[in-house]
Amino acid sequence: MIENKYGRLVVDMAVFTIGTVLTKLVQFLLLPLYTTYMTTETYGVAELTNNMSELLFPIVTLCIYEAAFRYAVGSKHSKEEIISASIKVLFLSALAGAVLAVCAKHIIGYEYAFYLYFILFAYSFRMLIAYYVRGKGLSKLFAVSGIINAIFLAIFSIVFLILLKWGVKGYLLAIAFSYLFSMLFLFFGACIYKEVRVVSSNKGVTKELLNYSMPLIFYNIGYWLTTMSGRYILLWNTNSSTAGVYAAVIKMAAVINMLQQAFYAAFQLNTSREYESDDKEQYFTNIFKLYAACILIFGSIILCLSPILAKLTLKNEFYSAKVYLPLILFVAIIDCLFCFFKTMYTTYKLTKRAVPSMIIGTVVNIIICFATVTSFGIWGICIASLFCYVSQAIYRIFDVRKFVTIHCNWIVIIPCVLLLVIQVLCLTTYSLPGLLVSCLITIIVVLYNLIFYKKELLQIMKRLSLKNK
Repeated sequence: MIENKYGRLVVDMAVFTIGTVLTKLVQFLLLPLYTTYMTTETYGVAELTNNMSELLFPIVTLCIYEAAFRYAVGSKHSKEEIISASIKVLFLSALAGAVLAVCAKHIIGYEYAFYLYFILFAYSFRMLIAYYVRGKGLSKLFAVSGIINAIFLAIFSIVFLILLKWGVKGYLLAIAFSYLFSMLFLFFGACIYKEVRVVSSNKGVTKELLNYSMPLIFYNIGYWLTTMSGRYILLWNTNSSTAGVYAAVIKMAAVINMLQQAFYAAFQLNTSREYESDDKEQYFTNIFKLYAACILIFGSIILCLSPILAKLTLKNEFYSAKVYLPLILFVAIIDCLFCFFKTMYTTYKLTKRAVPSMIIGTVVNIIICFATVTSFGIWGICIASLFCYVSQAIYRIFDVRKFVTIHCNWIVIIPCVLLLVIQVLCLTTYSLPGLLVSCLITIIVVLYNLIFYKKELLQIMKRLSLKNK
């Protein structure tokens, strides 16, 4: 007896919430520590270095971790061939990276070159092993690795920042060591070392994996540019203090993004399993309806709580950034709402089709950032991000229709999004009437979605209670 696909998706979401999201949640909870023991300038430098590792990540890995996951779910190749080929690609990249790190340190004089290298490849190997373990269906082990990562991040952050007072270097080392310990846990906990073949290598497997993964390099670089370029544009046009303030407040978008990441990981796994199913399009449509309702409800609630979140997490000079928080959270909600369509590209192994939408968003983001940052500062960066995600969403909705049919209930989505816009405007004023209107809007959004999807919710609950052979 196994759970039906709806029940399995719910279980996978719960597991991946722990495994994928817990680290970001801990980073969010550690934000008061960062904003207390680091100045806006040092935090800005540390975050920009960490962000640079995220830019380099898809380049040095060739996004091989994505292929390891997709082919571990279902492929004619053995698991041993997949993980062995993937690790060899990443190992060769690490050797080349070590040479570049030495050059960056001693020739260019980049102070944090070795710290960047440590974070970059600790994260790269962790992601490869984690994605492979996830593809094998070892969801619980994957979830435990997230707990391990979060625990060590908290421990090392406290030791390096509070006890040793290492500042930027302590911040970076805490992140790197948390990745390293989490990776080692997965490597030995899932007995990956037993599957790795050092000598024998099927070049055909490596080529097939890279053909799948390499288009995603451009996609992930574009994703970095859309999410991180604003910080560097702020740094170039203002100062590291302003960039640090923005880096701190943007971290609070993790409250929204954690739901997206959990869903994306679970749905990506389930769509890969359901790829050959006859009723897959109806399944995708049903899930999107409920996913959209959850994002709109959850997003409205978080917006309503944003003044409290700002008070709890933004300390000292960082607290001035509270006025940007409602708009930043709204941008994250829009991104999460339409991330659903991204999974279709990997499900149908059409990774090349994912690139144009990211190029469009990147160009829109960078142009608006440069056009507005001088006059509007952080506000301009926020507006650029909003237009970026809207343009990407529009493209993906029309493009995905060309190979799969997913029905969207715009009669629910559009009114709720407009209500959230009003909510953002009210909250930005930080006035008592604005807060009251925000609470009223949250109640309306919740009731509207629950009433409209009452039938679907009852059906899903019924299916979750059933067991299929």
